[in-house]
Amino acid sequence: MPAVENIGGLDRQDLFLLMEAYRNNFESLTTLFEQQKGLNESYNKLLKEQENITTALNKMVDKIDKYTDELQAHHSNINNSLSSIKSKVHITWIGIGAVVIPLIALVTEMIRNLHVLHSVSNYLAKLVG
Repeated sequence: MPAVENIGGLDRQDLFLLMEAYRNNFESLTTLFEQQKGLNESYNKLLKEQENITTALNKMVDKIDKYTDELQAHHSNINNSLSSIKSKVHITWIGIGAVVIPLIALVTEMIRNLHVLHSVSNYLAKLVG
């Protein structure tokens, strides 16, 4: 077989350079592929962590919903209790008014009739003494 010195206008040196370029290109693509694999693994780890965080956040939201419902129930109970206390205070004020007003009237009448008491006291003093 005769030695090939020139193929398609390319000599032996050009073919070696072309083969070297293909080899370098293949190595670069292999490196890029390995880097892409590493990025994909990192991305998958991040997705897994994000899934864990999402699960934890969902649990927190469920707890917050539960506590919110409990707080609303307690708020309703407190409002009902305050309404009950408010009505009892009103009734108490009415009761106090029912006692104090006649007492004031009695004291007023006693002061108005103080001269009568004084006269009775003088009369009793004359009888005794």
